[in-house]
Amino acid sequence: MNLPQTTSALAALRAGGGSLAPPRPTSAGGRVSRVEQLKAQPRNPGEASFFYADHHFQYDAVKVLPGEYFVSNEELVIMTVLGSCIAACIWDGRARAGA
Repeated sequence: MNLPQTTSALAALRAGGGSLAPPRPTSAGGRVSRVEQLKAQPRNPGEASFFYADHHFQYDAVKVLPGEYFVSNEELVIMTVLGSCIAACIWDGRARAGA
């Protein structure tokens, strides 16, 4: 560890009003991921709770399993697992909310 460089980096952060907080995780597209915040929120019975960062679409996503539902005004990809099940994805542009 090179102490003079570390000390100067800390001084530069303090002078610029920077923070020593750890960096927030980002998705492949450079967006700040909110997956951990979404996972920590309380959920109702039956509400989807499998959140992850989708690297293909470069967005945070929620996976809705059979028998679950999910409604949000967050900017998320909603993924479903289909077999013999039926899924409906609805977006209300005026309310900017989807299910």
